[in-house]
Amino acid sequence: MKKLLLLSFLLLLVAIFAAACGGSTSASDTNDAVAAGKALFMQKTIGTNPGCASCHSLEPDKVIVGPSLAGIAPDAAGEAKDAGISTEEMLRQMITDPNAEIAGGFQPDIMPQDWGTQLTETQLNNIIAFLMTLK
Repeated sequence: MKKLLLLSFLLLLVAIFAAACGGSTSASDTNDAVAAGKALFMQKTIGTNPGCASCHSLEPDKVIVGPSLAGIAPDAAGEAKDAGISTEEMLRQMITDPNAEIAGGFQPDIMPQDWGTQLTETQLNNIIAFLMTLK
């Protein structure tokens, strides 16, 4: 009986520890990712490429080189639903494979094709976190 109680107690401790250390993201972590993503988006250059804000406006209907990204989160959500993937995955695809779907009125090969290698996974996740706030 003592062994059973001890085992139950240990399992409870493991469950509590797992819940406390689990994969959930705190609001602070999310805010940090959004802030880092916005800072990266606004850089003049990223690696060997022009920065995002060099070509994309955050103002509705303002075209610099590429389309405005104002409202990109709900736009990407609609496309993601049609493709059966998450909005974040759709944004990732838009960044790393920009020729997969070209916005109306724009030409292929204008956006750098190497963001998948120019950005680290963390940088990519941070930019996506920032883009998810653009509603």
